[in-house]
Amino acid sequence: MNCIIFDLEWNEIVPYQLAMQNEIGFPLSGEIIEIGAVRMTGDGDLSDRFDRLVKPSFLRRMHPHVKRLTGITWEMLQEEDDFKTVMTEFNRWCGDDALLLSWGTSDRQVLAENLRLHHLPRTWLKPWYDAQKIFGRYCLDTYEQYGLARAAEYMGVAMADDAHRAVNDAAYTAQICERLPLRRAIREYDFHRNLGPLEFRPTVEFQYFDGYRDSQSAWADPAIWEIYLPDQDAPLALTEPERLRRHTLLALAMDHLGKRYLVRWKTYQYKKGRGTVHGVARETYRAVPLLIAWYRDVAERNTRRRRLHEAKSNPAFR
Repeated sequence: MNCIIFDLEWNEIVPYQLAMQNEIGFPLSGEIIEIGAVRMTGDGDLSDRFDRLVKPSFLRRMHPHVKRLTGITWEMLQEEDDFKTVMTEFNRWCGDDALLLSWGTSDRQVLAENLRLHHLPRTWLKPWYDAQKIFGRYCLDTYEQYGLARAAEYMGVAMADDAHRAVNDAAYTAQICERLPLRRAIREYDFHRNLGPLEFRPTVEFQYFDGYRDSQSAWADPAIWEIYLPDQDAPLALTEPERLRRHTLLALAMDHLGKRYLVRWKTYQYKKGRGTVHGVARETYRAVPLLIAWYRDVAERNTRRRRLHEAKSNPAFR
């Protein structure tokens, strides 16, 4: 078993740069500035490590929070190789038979976004497993999200004051994984459930709307519901939006030629001065059968929930 336990550090977009995602073409959580990983072999050896800083290509300023948390400065990155070069080395170091593990979903999401940002193959993502979920399932019999430090304390893994650097966090995650029934967990883990249906799919339209005082004001703006594709004079006709998560809506759409699309809206918020500013990112994709089935599953699930809620509020239910 060739398990690669990896961790990433990434530079975040400072609030006033959020609109730059319109130029990128999709929501970007951050640009990777460090890749750290530990190889865990079948005999439990953790000596083989990968540790590289990455010179950023898009974001031109370090987010103050990232600088404080990691200790990585802008100057430290300027002599490093770019993401494509480092990721090529990392992919070669992992090997074709590698299985990737990370603590939680964030690192995998950011890795997927950066592969897309730099037009690199999606196959480099490799089969992936959530070590945080495995820990919760086999140690706590729950899906509560334990942070890495809390889980390390629970498992008797001593952490020094060197956390929040990629290779160190990867090593601590690997030591936790050593104490888990990892082979059994991987056999049982259905990683296909965690592959987002929209990953690596090109957007046919993307727009970020910013400057709202609250989420209600954002959803009330007619502009976020009017979708004009390039070279089309009429907006897309939308189905009723369905809630995917608390801050995310989905809808199917159709143009005047009968072509179908799937649209996703996600709300964001950030601090500005003494207040909070809200925004909405809208992505439009061609509705291949997989996306249509996904939307219908979400709609059916929401319908069942609404019916159950209505039934429970009916006095006869009691």
